Amino acid sequence: EEEKAVERMKCLFGEEALAECSVMIKDMHASRRLNNYVHSRAKDTNEIVGPYHTAMTIVSHRKWAPMDPEKLFPTTFTPHPALQEVFARYAALYQQVKPNMQLRIILSKGIASLEVTQVDSQRSTNVVQSFDLNLLVASAVLHLQPYKERVPFSDLRSLLGMAAGEEHILVQQLQPHHPALLLLDQEKKLIGIQRNVVSASSVVEEAQPDTNPAPEGVSQEQIAILSKLTKAMLKTAKNGKHISVMHNSLKTLGSFTGTISELRDVLDYLVHEGTLSKAGENYYLSK
Repeated sequence: EEEKAVERMKCLFGEEALAECSVMIKDMHASRRLNNYVHSRAKDTNEIVGPYHTAMTIVSHRKWAPMDPEKLFPTTFTPHPALQEVFARYAALYQQVKPNMQLRIILSKGIASLEVTQVDSQRSTNVVQSFDLNLLVASAVLHLQPYKERVPFSDLRSLLGMAAGEEHILVQQLQPHHPALLLLDQEKKLIGIQRNVVSASSVVEEAQPDTNPAPEGVSQEQIAILSKLTKAMLKTAKNGKHISVMHNSLKTLGSFTGTISELRDVLDYLVHEGTLSKAGENYYLSK
């Protein structure tokens, strides 16, 4: 269907104007084929692709528009070995499909869904919670899980292979996940895993200020449109959606051209209005 639409548009705007668009659509199809191939091979040969559900989006470096650099993301870090194993297996399978091509992982764009067991003190039972996290936060959580006590920020930064001068970036990336997933002590500079269930509503109540000014540079009409789109996007998402996923979807639709930080301002405004709820970097449709 996408290819038919592009062909019709070429008749109106010319072949040259939409040449790159055709490449983008082929990349999307290639991404789906690779993902299906990886999982079918894992099923047929009983191979383990990795401990997590994985999917790739292939982007041609020369044809797609440049990706916006993520603000507050380290210049470099080393993903947790479990995630590195997933990347390595994907790269090996990609080489089988495209032996003359090279797959490069863009760490700042990746999302990992992790399941964490927490204690529901009200029901005296264990609950498995699912969190969609960027790869830096996911790596931090995987490193912290074996520790029963909180560890210094500096130790976690070293485990992640981050530069000493970027410790503040690590804290800013982890802060939104306190206290639902992580426990941060800014004064003592310690961090650990949250072992108990914290409801999304309590996180929202603690995080929101008393006032709720509208985001700068965004009209009420734009907020109303984004409100409708996000409600439709989250209607069937029981586990919510990570802000990076929502940002990519809205940009693809052409409904939002701002940065991820600007979208966060709008979504947080909708949280305070009661339209959405929030836990960490995940947004949910309020009941």
